[in-house]
Amino acid sequence: PHPPHAGAEPPASSTPTTPAKKKKEESGDGDGQEEPKKKKRKKDKGKDEEPEDTWKEYKDPRGMSYWYNPKTKVSSWEKPAVAKKTNVSKWQKVGTTQWRLVTADGDKQFYYNPTTNTSSWTMPQECEGAELGPVCTGAFNAADETPQQKVTERAAEKNGEEKEETDMQTDQQPEDAVAIFRQLLIDKGVTAFGTWKSELPKFVFDSRYKVLSSTAEKRRVFDAFVKNRAADERKEKKQKKQVLVEQFKELLMELEDDSLDFDEFSAKYEEDERFTSLAEVKEREKLFNARMKEVKEVITQERLPMKEQYRELLKKHGMTKDMTFPKMSPLLEGEEIMEQLEQDEIEGWFKEYRDELWAQCDVERKARQEKAIADRQREYEQSVKEVRAKVEEASKRQRDEQERDEAEYKFKMLLAEKVHNP
Repeated sequence: PHPPHAGAEPPASSTPTTPAKKKKEESGDGDGQEEPKKKKRKKDKGKDEEPEDTWKEYKDPRGMSYWYNPKTKVSSWEKPAVAKKTNVSKWQKVGTTQWRLVTADGDKQFYYNPTTNTSSWTMPQECEGAELGPVCTGAFNAADETPQQKVTERAAEKNGEEKEETDMQTDQQPEDAVAIFRQLLIDKGVTAFGTWKSELPKFVFDSRYKVLSSTAEKRRVFDAFVKNRAADERKEKKQKKQVLVEQFKELLMELEDDSLDFDEFSAKYEEDERFTSLAEVKEREKLFNARMKEVKEVITQERLPMKEQYRELLKKHGMTKDMTFPKMSPLLEGEEIMEQLEQDEIEGWFKEYRDELWAQCDVERKARQEKAIADRQREYEQSVKEVRAKVEEASKRQRDEQERDEAEYKFKMLLAEKVHNP
């Protein structure tokens, strides 16, 4: 959970009533004067004051829990991070600011300002670019510093701000400095969807952070890096996956038995890093099946001479497409080659050979059908050709007779004309 800032307001719908307010409401005093509080503090002056990180749990009239700090007069619906009594193992002062980088149990880090009693998981803006002080242990608070130290720190902050304003006027940086800063972002794992504020704690304390003089230039290089990071991450992800695939393939190369199925293979190598590194089950199974296919092909090539001898033996005993294995099996008993074959090979090769005979028979039958069709087509074409020749011959004969009759008619007409007009 995100540690709440000091003074963080509860939800606007209902603010929990502090114990002090509750007591006033019951007494009917609602003027909000501070005098009773002052008297109470004077009365309890001799007693030890409660530390600022003391949070107490109360219930509002509706029975909802909230936390109240009697020292800071702050209430919160959520249980403050300090209320969890985190054990601080070490801390470092951040530059000249009032902030400390705190390392708690479990190596969890957060920023804490003892002056304002504020904590934050993300780096405060005023800490950007600041150097970390030496590692310290034990308690820390604002009183650890003298007024002279505070004046000196404020002056240093002012000088730092003036220097930063001057640096921001620089428009260009050496290319090698930009390359170093980009490498810093890569080494620290800056993501493509990160923002300057969220990613800054990853690399701000690295010495390479100062290779670029101005914050504006750092932001410019950061924005350009993030913009192109998505494509780079996809490329890197693809390369990493390829490495994992190659490692998985190395594991598969150890397989020389084609009798394993994928479940048996998974159970056998479930603790092998090369198996577990490739998380996608479908990808594993796909590569496994491809490898099993290769293994079967290799085994098939090695057993090919024995297969040919077995087929010749089947031919010798009159193998036909209608033969069944129970009928053929007694005929093969006593053959020397049968002792060198596995039962699944004997039955599988028998079925394969019979299927080939059936296929060959189908091919022959189809060839006969095609030949018959071709013969009928040829006969039809020949008959059509003969009929066409007869028709053409009859037509020619008719045309010749017509021409002869026409010639005779013309000759007779000529004779008649000569008779009438000698």
